[in-house]
Amino acid sequence: MARLRSNAEYLAQILIFAELGQTRLTQIGALCTRKSFAAGDLIFREGDEAEWVYFVLSGQAKVEMRSESGESEFVLLRGPLKTLGDIAMIENTPQPATAIAATKLRTLALSRDNFQNHVMDDPQIRHLLMESLAERVRDLAKIIVDRRATTIEQRLLDFVRSKADEAGVAHVGLSQVKMAELLGCSRGSVNHNLRVLVRDGAISKLGRGRFRVQGGYLS
Repeated sequence: MARLRSNAEYLAQILIFAELGQTRLTQIGALCTRKSFAAGDLIFREGDEAEWVYFVLSGQAKVEMRSESGESEFVLLRGPLKTLGDIAMIENTPQPATAIAATKLRTLALSRDNFQNHVMDDPQIRHLLMESLAERVRDLAKIIVDRRATTIEQRLLDFVRSKADEAGVAHVGLSQVKMAELLGCSRGSVNHNLRVLVRDGAISKLGRGRFRVQGGYLS
């Protein structure tokens, strides 16, 4: 039987803790609670008070934000060794996004008090955490700007085109629900815009999950 790894061993793999000594890792690990979520479980909702920071051990969580129209838009996935909920905790603001388990998810969770008193008070960890946060905010801002600068129809065409071979045949291999998550829209919008692209001659449907991108739209 495989040996169960300690909380300290998991923390040592996470960037903001990677340079800590064993004693410090063990101290912080002892403050963490192991929390698991089934696929589809809500981890926290946009606007909630920040109560926990989660360090993902396995599985993936999807992050969604409410658009200007009020519709939830998929933003990105957070996988193993990534954090969830730290932005709101650091900024002392409500959660800026909703996090939902995309698959079975295992995490180490650190409460608000323990995060503030045992992580943010450590200059070494705080420095790495702020660097990581700045990079994530820049990436998130770029995603949002790029999405709002292009129509769903264009994003969908770009996605199908990215899957096409030299002959223009694209094996998408995703359901419309999954495409909607990647493109930051609803399944209904994907369905509608696929029909628009077919109608306008940009693509043709070859079968389930397979399309042909017409010559003039390949580049």
